[in-house]
Amino acid sequence: MKLDFKSILLSLVEYTCILVILITGNVLPASIINSLIFVLSIFLGLWYLWTVRYKHFKLNCNYPKDARIVPVGPYKYVRHPVYLSLLLLTLVIVIEHYSMVRAITWILLLVILFIKIVHEERIITRRNTDYLIYKRNTKRLIPFIY
Repeated sequence: MKLDFKSILLSLVEYTCILVILITGNVLPASIINSLIFVLSIFLGLWYLWTVRYKHFKLNCNYPKDARIVPVGPYKYVRHPVYLSLLLLTLVIVIEHYSMVRAITWILLLVILFIKIVHEERIITRRNTDYLIYKRNTKRLIPFIY
């Protein structure tokens, strides 16, 4: 299967943003609320990995044409649980150990992930019309809201 240039570029910028956030200071939260959000976001990421059974884990938006939509696990609540997990985890790091570089990087990450979500959903919809039904019944990133 062929990856398009846009997918590769978006993924590279995403990983670069994550790396910048991780290497520009402390990463573990000290406050109780941020620690709870941090742990919950890790749990969400692990729940995602468990749901896709590791073998279907992808670092890009290269979806097979015969892939099926199976709304189980975190996919019952949001269409992109791994992005939600990533955004929450990095947001806690930025809030807890704030710097202007981290804040700007997190905003860039948010924008890149939004573009990536729209791009991925176009690809998936072209390959699987069942995704339209799934989209109507499931929120993108925030359960019951968006």
